[in-house]
Amino acid sequence: MTANTRLTDDERRNIIDILTETENVAETARRTGRSASTVSLLGRQHGINVAARTRTARACEAAKLDAAARRATLALGFLDDAERLRAQLFAPMVVTELAGKIAAHVQTEVTEPSPSDKRALMNAATSAARSAMELDRHDRTPDAGSEIPMLVQFVDGLRAVADESDRDEPGAVA
Repeated sequence: MTANTRLTDDERRNIIDILTETENVAETARRTGRSASTVSLLGRQHGINVAARTRTARACEAAKLDAAARRATLALGFLDDAERLRAQLFAPMVVTELAGKIAAHVQTEVTEPSPSDKRALMNAATSAARSAMELDRHDRTPDAGSEIPMLVQFVDGLRAVADESDRDEPGAVA
C-alpha cells in the first residue's frame, strides 16, 4: 500500500473504473495498492454506494434462487398430483349415491370410474401437468434453449379453442 501519498488524476480514474466494474472496495484496494478507506471515500465522493449495492444484489440473487427452488418443488408436486389423478382413471372405486325417500347412502364398488368421472380426472391431471410445465418454462434461461417451439404454441392454441368450444356447447358439462 502506498502510505500518505496524494492520488494522481490517473489513479483516481483507475480506482473509480475498477470500483465501478467490481463493486467491491476490498478488491479495488488490492488491485490499486490503496487502502480500503481511500477507495471507499473516493467511491462515496463519486456517488458509488458499493456496500449497499453489493448487499442488495446478493439479497436479490438469494431471493431469486429461493423462489426458483420453491417453484421447482411446486412443479414436482403438480407432476405427482397429475400421476395420482391419472392412476385413478382405471382403478376400482366406490360410488356413493343417495337412494329412496329417506336419502340413505348406498355405496357400490365399480371396476373403474364413469366416462364423465374419467373426463374430470383427465382435466384435473392435465391442469396439474400444465401448471408444472409453466413453472418449468418460467425458470428456463435463454441460453438453455428456452425458446418454445412454434408447434407447441400452435397446439396450446388449438387446445384453448377446443376447451372454449366445449364450454359453449348446449348441455355441455363444465
